[in-house]
Formats: sequence, C-alpha cells, structure tokens
Amino acid sequence: MESEELLELHENLINVSSELLDLWNLLIFGDYTKGQTPILLRYGKVDDMIQGHGCSQLTNSTLKTCYGLDELVKAFVLSSHEINERVNNKGPNNYIQTFDDLIDFYFRTNILTSNLFTFLDIFVSSSSANLVISILVFVAASIMMMVLTFLIHNSIEKTEQEVNQVRSLLNYVPVDNLDAKEELRTYVLHNSLPSLIHRNHTDSNDDNVRNMLNAAVDGAVMCNDKGDIEIFNPAASRIHGRQADEVLGRPFWILFDTKYHDEIKSVMSLMIKGNHLNHAGETKEVEGLRKNGTKFPAIITISGTTYDSKVIYICFIKDISSEKKQNALLAEEKKNSENLLKNILPSAVAQKLKAGETFIAEKFSDVTCFFSDMVGFTSISSKMGANELVGMLNAIVNGFDALTEKYDLEKIKTIGDAYFATGGLWQTSDHPERVLMFALDTFYVIRTYNTSNIAQQLRKIDNLDAPDIHKVIPQIDIRIGINTGECVAGVIGTKKFAYDLWGDTINVASRMESTSKPGQVQISRSTFERVHDLPKLKFEERFVEVKGKGKMQSYLVDPSCHDCAKLNEETIKVLIDEEKSLRNELNPRESFDLTGGNVAEPPTTL
Repeated sequence: MESEELLELHENLINVSSELLDLWNLLIFGDYTKGQTPILLRYGKVDDMIQGHGCSQLTNSTLKTCYGLDELVKAFVLSSHEINERVNNKGPNNYIQTFDDLIDFYFRTNILTSNLFTFLDIFVSSSSANLVISILVFVAASIMMMVLTFLIHNSIEKTEQEVNQVRSLLNYVPVDNLDAKEELRTYVLHNSLPSLIHRNHTDSNDDNVRNMLNAAVDGAVMCNDKGDIEIFNPAASRIHGRQADEVLGRPFWILFDTKYHDEIKSVMSLMIKGNHLNHAGETKEVEGLRKNGTKFPAIITISGTTYDSKVIYICFIKDISSEKKQNALLAEEKKNSENLLKNILPSAVAQKLKAGETFIAEKFSDVTCFFSDMVGFTSISSKMGANELVGMLNAIVNGFDALTEKYDLEKIKTIGDAYFATGGLWQTSDHPERVLMFALDTFYVIRTYNTSNIAQQLRKIDNLDAPDIHKVIPQIDIRIGINTGECVAGVIGTKKFAYDLWGDTINVASRMESTSKPGQVQISRSTFERVHDLPKLKFEERFVEVKGKGKMQSYLVDPSCHDCAKLNEETIKVLIDEEKSLRNELNPRESFDLTGGNVAEPPTTL
C-alpha cells in the first residue's frame, strides 16, 4: 500500500476507535442533555457484566470472567491505538512484535465479542416484561370482568323488572288515594321512597295543620312525642336544602350540628317532664346543617303541646346568616371607626365624643411637654424627591409613635419636621421621667434611620474608595426641648377637628427645643427638679435667652447618656467595608486553567 493510503487508514482507525469508546460511554452512563438515560445501576445482571468480578490472577482463561465489559472495551480501544501506532512507525524490528500483538488483540477481540452478545441477551431479557405473566394476568382480569358484568347485569335487570311491576300495579290505585298518601305521591312523581317508618293514619284535621305550617314564612317542623319529624314545610326545605321525604320520620335534631343534639333533646324532654307543653316555648341559637354539609347560623323556637290526645312539638327555624353578616360588618366598621378616632384623639377624649359630648375642654395642672426638630431639615429636604422626603419623615415619625406607646405618652401632632408629644394627661406622676426616657430613645430612632439611609446610598455609589465619601451622604440630627407645668387642652373645630394644648408650658417647651444644641436634650428648671436624681444621667447647667422671658435657667443632658444620632467616620467606614464584602460575594472572580481549559472553582464562603 502507498504511504498516503496507510496514513488515511491510520486516521480512520483512530476515529473509529474513539467513536466506539464515546458510544459505549453514552450507552452505560447516558447523557441527560440529549435525553439518553444510563443503563448502569438499573439491572443487577447488567451491572455485573459491565463492572466484572475482579480476579487476583489474570490469565487468558480467566480474562472473560474477571474483566468487565467496560474494561474490555477500553482495553480494546487502547490496544487498537497501540497496534495502529506501531504499524504506522514501520520500525526495523517492529513486524514480529506487531504480529504478536495482533494475535493477542485477536484473542481479546473474540472475548469482547462473545461478552457483548451475552450482554445484549441479558439486557434485553432484563428490560423486557415477562410476556407469560402479562398474558396470564390479562386473561384472568378479563374473565373476572366478564363474570362481574354478568352478575351486575342480572341484578339490574331483576330490579328493573320488580320496579316496573310495582309501578304497573299503581295504575289500579285511585288518584285520590295517591294524592292522600304522601309516600305514594312521592314515589309516582320522583320514583323514590322515603327512608322512614310508616306514618300513622291522620284525619282531615292534619291537612289543616299542614296547610297552616306550609304557609309560614320561616321554616316550620312538626314532630311527634319522640322527636321524629312529621311535617316539614317548604320554607324549612329551602333553608336546609332537603326534600321533605328525606327527613320525614327522622329525628328533628339531625337538621343541626351534632354539638347541639343533646341540648335540643334536653329541651324537648324537659317540656314533657316539667309539664310545660303549653309554654311559650324555648328559643336557642344553633348551627343548622344543610344537605351538602355546610353550616349556617339559625334561631329555633321549640314549643310543646297536645293534639288529638298526643304530644307534639312545633319548631320554627329562622336562618340568620344575613343578620350575622350585617352585624359582623357593622361591628367591623364600628371597630375601624373607633380605631381611627383613637388614632386622631386620646382614648379618654374619644370616649367622651362617643358618649355624645360636643364641647371638650380640660385644664391640667401637671404635664410634661416634648418638642423635637430636625437640624438642617430644609437644606436636606431640598435635595430630595417627594417620595424620598415623605419616606424619611414616615420612618422617623413611625419610630417616635412606637416609643409613645412604650412610655405611655400622647402624641399631639407633627408640624413639618417637628414632633409634639406630652405626658401626664391622665393623672400619672412619673411623666417627667417617662418623657425624658422617651427623648433619649428618639436618638436611637434617628441613628437607625441614618444607618439604613447611608447603607442604601452606598449601594448607589460605584467607587467606594473615593476620599471623603462619608461627607457626601447627609445625615439627620435632632434637638429636643422638654418643659413641665400646667396647660389647657381641648378639641376645637367641626371639620378635621383635632386635640390640642395651649399655655405658657407649651411655649417654654418649644423655646427649650429652639435654643437647644443639635444632638442634645435641653430641659427646663421645672423638669430638672423632677428628674435630677435619675441614675446614670448627667446635666450641664446653662442660661438661655428666651423670647418674652429673658434669661432662663436650663439644663443640657450629657450626650454620653444617649445614642448619637449621626454616625462617625469610623462607623461609616464599617458600612463601606460591609458593602464591599457584599459586592464581592455577589460578583465572585472566576479563574481559568489555561493548560487544560477547566474552570477553577471559587472558594466556598461560609
């Protein structure tokens, strides 16, 4: 053969052997991307053929049983590559070695071929259903179905014949008799019989009673002395969703939930034992039971009397579902109105308005007023959009509102960025202490907002390593003023009325706030006299100029006694580091092995 032909043969052998190995791997391991399911681990015998048994000594005689098909296929491909390379090299002493390899290759090929045929037989037998068992099951099932069909057909045919005979006999019954007997009338019209004991013979007076009960708007039921239903009017049928023939002769209490059965039985029993048969009756609120199993609220009135020397019970049933729904809606709306009123006004004032009072005015001799204002609010708000501004105020005011609940204070109103609250309106003597504790906690609310706002703003900044980044994001700070004294309170106006306070005490509290330092609480002398002995608090005495008052003695609470509203540079750097770390986790760097092209796994973050 020419060299070009040998080269082409060499390349074809390489391609064929590689394709053989790929197809073998696809067969046993599968490829879920192509919808190929693996055959490995599906059948025990097939797995034994693929994996082999393993032997301590390998010879030509044990090669067939020791090696698995997977190893034989891989060895076949490897041997074909080696022989192909040796033939292609054409070395001087290569022919004898090549001949020996071909003999050995031929022997291994025979073993592989034999094992592959055995593998195919085992695989086909393992994956195919047992035909004999399937046929036997099918035949047995078919015979059983035919027998059952025959029996059912005979039973239906026999029943139909009996029904036809009975209905034929009814042709000889006079129409008047059919109309007088409710059971026969129901059977003729609806082809059904009620499951009840034969009713006793009734005279013409029963028809009068039946007509009166049938004319009732509410559900009406007449029972005998045992509580079994004898008359079930159309209104009761509509309420319970049952036809009369379904309940006649059955106990009255089955029309209601099981938890009321004993109570209804007890009422009926006491009427007989207590000789209350002509009593006005007993009214109960119960849960009715419809045919489909649903329940509904109902009011029943049970009365006992004697009729034709027999004890009977007359029971009236009224479905109050609509009334319940209306009452529930009214109660919910009333609750919503009361909650809204309590959110607008203090509880005591709201109770007075509900009681009908229209003019509300009170004088309080001892209250403590709180005023707070945001420092630099105008400059900060001018750079905000409407949503951002309202969101900021809402977050802070909500935090203050929660603290008023904690310290049992009354929020009076907010004016722009100012917050006005008071304590002591409802005869509590420790209101100065509670208002001061409330004031100290408000700094934590502001600090929490600043922390959240800075973290949110950092997410919008691309370069977190820029210098003085902590100065770019503005922070909110507050100053607070507190004063204790007397005031007048009341509700004014008829439209959008509000509860408000007036007096010199409120004016002084407002001045304490306006002359306070940013990030501090300033209290008046009257408040200081009530809180100076509180533990862990330090005060700085000072004199401030108050409009209309001149110089006034006041006290600043030491800033070390409460949280600082504004975050310092070190705290902001911690937030910056956290944002950097979060960005690194969300965008991990990927490295590649240039020699093998495999992607290196990023380190696991715990």
